[in-house]
Amino acid sequence: MTPECPDPALVFRDFLPSAFHARVRAMAHGANDTLVQSRVIGDAPSYRKSRIMARPESEAEAGCLNEFARLIDAFLPTQLSLLDVPVFERTGLELQFTVSGDGDYFLPHIDNGGELAARQVTFIYYLVNTPGCFTGGELRVFRFKEAGDMRRPTSLGAQTIMPEDNMLVMFPSHYLHRVMRVSVPSACFADSRFTLNGWMLGRV
Repeated sequence: MTPECPDPALVFRDFLPSAFHARVRAMAHGANDTLVQSRVIGDAPSYRKSRIMARPESEAEAGCLNEFARLIDAFLPTQLSLLDVPVFERTGLELQFTVSGDGDYFLPHIDNGGELAARQVTFIYYLVNTPGCFTGGELRVFRFKEAGDMRRPTSLGAQTIMPEDNMLVMFPSHYLHRVMRVSVPSACFADSRFTLNGWMLGRV
């Protein structure tokens, strides 16, 4: 029996093998000098606060990101039947490395509005230095139901996901979601909220 309002996001713990997880973690912890401020369409600076890697600065970083992208590109299609997404023709994959430090956040948004309509599935892979190294930073994915041709958040609230190390989350890109404010008491870069996040692209 299908739940009346199932969780909108899928969660996979212990996603990467330990050796590759260690490589990705090392890349993340060494990326402080390669980051730029994130932006949103419309350039509303108060809507999102975080930093992203504009481009890999070394062959090692590029190799690590490319290997992760290949793994994600193979895994995501095996889970599409469990998500509220239309049948689509896959056309590519976007990947972004994001760091959320003390005071960072992302207000409610969808990932495939306007010129980003090709985004079909959003994925987020978490790296957490040690449990409790930051607080906040929860992902909230709002539950939806059909309302004619529109989709509206229901009164049932949202699925709230606390970041865990080596965890992958995926959900439809048209679902409203947000990142709650992060607090990093140590102010240490390695204790930040690290994610490899991105989107499976396609034509409906």
